[in-house]
Amino acid sequence: MAEIMSCFGGDPQLAAWAGLSPGNNESAGKKKSSKIAKGNKSLKAVLCQAAWAASKSKGTRLASFFYRIQKRRGQKKATIATAHLILRMIYRMLKDKIPYREAGWDYLTSSTSSVEYWIKKIEAQGFTVKVESTEVF
Repeated sequence: MAEIMSCFGGDPQLAAWAGLSPGNNESAGKKKSSKIAKGNKSLKAVLCQAAWAASKSKGTRLASFFYRIQKRRGQKKATIATAHLILRMIYRMLKDKIPYREAGWDYLTSSTSSVEYWIKKIEAQGFTVKVESTEVF
């Protein structure tokens, strides 16, 4: 833990060291196949095992994330992406000294955070947003 907190400037550097950063090989607008780095094999193996276990859990943010990625990218890439997310979450919990707070399966569509998020995005574009509630029976 001391090594992680003192050696890395942020979670992107830690993910790159662990070998969980996504590859990007694009030139002249053409995307070519890319692989993740070898990185720390033992840490990557543990995080991938944790990601696989998290994908089997019910009603969690990690399972929702895994299946969302799996639909379009496949099982192996979804496992690596979930392991990357777990590592970023662990880093933030250690750095900020906060406990893990489960967001739930529908963390992207929860009414309060989703609406507030889109209002801020629209207002950042220079528009004014007026929110009205409608009752449906």
